[in-house]
Amino acid sequence: MLASLMQRFTPLEMLLIFILCIAIPTLRLTRHLWGMRLKINETIPRICLGFALLGVPLVLLAIDWPLAGRSAQALGVAVPIPVRGQIGFAIAVILIFALLIRSHRPWRKPDPQKTAAYRARLADAGMLMRTPTELAAFFGLAILQGCGGEILFRGFLLWALVPLLGPAGAVVMAATAASLGQGNRTWARVLVSMLTAYAFCIAYAVTHSLWWLMLFRTFAMSHDAWRGYRLSRNPQTSLEEIALAQRDRL
Repeated sequence: MLASLMQRFTPLEMLLIFILCIAIPTLRLTRHLWGMRLKINETIPRICLGFALLGVPLVLLAIDWPLAGRSAQALGVAVPIPVRGQIGFAIAVILIFALLIRSHRPWRKPDPQKTAAYRARLADAGMLMRTPTELAAFFGLAILQGCGGEILFRGFLLWALVPLLGPAGAVVMAATAASLGQGNRTWARVLVSMLTAYAFCIAYAVTHSLWWLMLFRTFAMSHDAWRGYRLSRNPQTSLEEIALAQRDRL
């Protein structure tokens, strides 16, 4: 088995599989223990941690892929974009417009209870930024997660795992690793994240392109962070509530 893996993958690729499937999910699941010891309770250090957890494997992939002679198409980032990927782009644009219309409905009065619930969900997801610096840092993280996360957990992992586990097994493993790797605080959020990961894997399998998924995910994360920033700057928002909600994020 080991000999077969060594023939199929380079050492860096085997290291990447270990990092994405085991190391990052384990670090995220145990973040409460080592996070308290490292005292990374502030927003900026947590965002920096997110940069490190994705940045390191992305650098390894960037080194390995050209040296191994792999193609951009194998990662779902081929240029020019295939026709099905272009259709995906049109779908992403429609979804973005639908998200904007749903989030900014001037004809509908705001519901304080729904606003509070939405603010709590954003805080739980680590998207309730309090300062312009935090917002700018999170925008950078959104680009990294929206683009780099898709390349790693969708493009690379499915490329690597399908020959080993088959399509179904690869989707399950990649979706599970991506969900746990996001560091959600509750199992309910892990489940929602996993269902989203399944949907993204199916969308990637149908279109053979990650470009439109990267566009939509990056925009959705940035949009939620911007709305969270606006809510946190609202005078009606309790500063104490924000402080409590910001704990143990990411």
